[in-house]
Amino acid sequence: MVHRFGVYELDPGRYELRREGTRIPLEPRVMEVLAYLVAQRDRIVGKDELLARLWPGQDVTEAALTRAIHTARRALGGTRDGWIRTVYGRGFVFAGAAGTAAIASPGPAPRARRLVPSVAVLPFADLSPGRDHGYFCDGLAQELLDALGRVDGLAVASRASSFLFGPSADVRAIGERLNVSAVLEGSVRKDGARLRVSVQLVDTADNYRLWSGTFDGRTADVFAVQEEIAARVTLALGAVVKDAARRAAPRTDADAYDCYLRGRNLCGRPSGARLEAARQLYRRAIGIDPAYAPGWAGLADCDTFLYLYWGAPAGDLAEADDASRHALELGAELAECHAARAGVLATL
Repeated sequence: MVHRFGVYELDPGRYELRREGTRIPLEPRVMEVLAYLVAQRDRIVGKDELLARLWPGQDVTEAALTRAIHTARRALGGTRDGWIRTVYGRGFVFAGAAGTAAIASPGPAPRARRLVPSVAVLPFADLSPGRDHGYFCDGLAQELLDALGRVDGLAVASRASSFLFGPSADVRAIGERLNVSAVLEGSVRKDGARLRVSVQLVDTADNYRLWSGTFDGRTADVFAVQEEIAARVTLALGAVVKDAARRAAPRTDADAYDCYLRGRNLCGRPSGARLEAARQLYRRAIGIDPAYAPGWAGLADCDTFLYLYWGAPAGDLAEADDASRHALELGAELAECHAARAGVLATL
C-alpha cells in the first residue's frame, strides 16, 4: 500500500518517501516510524507503543525515538506543528488526511554483501562489580567506533544503528540488518583504578570469531587500549590505514574523561535537571584539562539545549557561543566540535 498526503507519497514496501516524485532519503528505522504513524493516523500513538512495535525486545532509550521523529519531521518540512504533532503526555499523532492505494511493488531488493570490509560496534556489556559503569562502556564503544571510522577502506555502521542492538543480539541478523561483514562486541570490568576490556570480532556470514583479545590495565590506560583494539580490528579485517587515520583521538586526564563520559550519558535522555547535571560535569572536565575539546563541545551543547527548550537565560547562549568557538579551536578535526558550533550558529 502507498500512502498519499499533500505532495508526499510513502511506499513502505520499498522504503521510499517521495515529494512530487522526487525520492527523499531516510534511514530504515525513521521510515518505519513514519509509516507506523501514517497507518495509525486516526489516533494518538504513545511512545511506549512505538518503542515496543519498532524496537521489539531491544533495550533502547527514548532518545532513539526522539531522533527518528525529528528526522521524519525534517523530511516533511521541518516543523513541530506539521504532519507529525506531539500530544504532550500522550504521544504523537499523524495530522492530516492520507489516502492509500494498492500499487504493485517488488519490495526492496536484496542487498549485496559489501566488497569492502565493514563493521558494526555494539554497546559493550558492563561487568563491573556494581554494574554502574554503563556510561563508561558506551563511551569506550563510541571511541572505538570513531577510531575505526578514521580508517580508509573500512565502512563503519553509525552509532544510531549499531547501538539499537544489545550484547546478546544475533550476529547474523545484525549483519543482514546493517549490511556489515563483521561485528565488534565486548565487555568492560572497571573496579576502582583497574580496568579489564574483553572484545571479539565476529564474522556475520558464518558467526565465526575473527579475532579476540583481553586487555588489563589501569583506567588511565583506556586511550592506549582503544588504539590497540582499533589497530587489531583493522588488521583482522584487512583494511588499509591512511595517514590521517593514524591521528589518535584526543587524550586527557582519566578523571576529566570520566566526567565527560558521565555528562554525555546524562544527555542521552535529556531533561532540564539532567542537562544541568551534565553541564556541571563538563565544567569539571575542562577545569581539570582546559585543553580538552570534547568537554568544551559538551558544555556548548548543554548551554544551547537549556536555552532553547528549558528557558535558560541569554547568558547561557553567550556561554555556548564562547565554548563552541573554543572547542573548534582545540579540536578542528572532531565532528562533535563542529556539531556544537553548528548548533549555536543555528540558534543565534
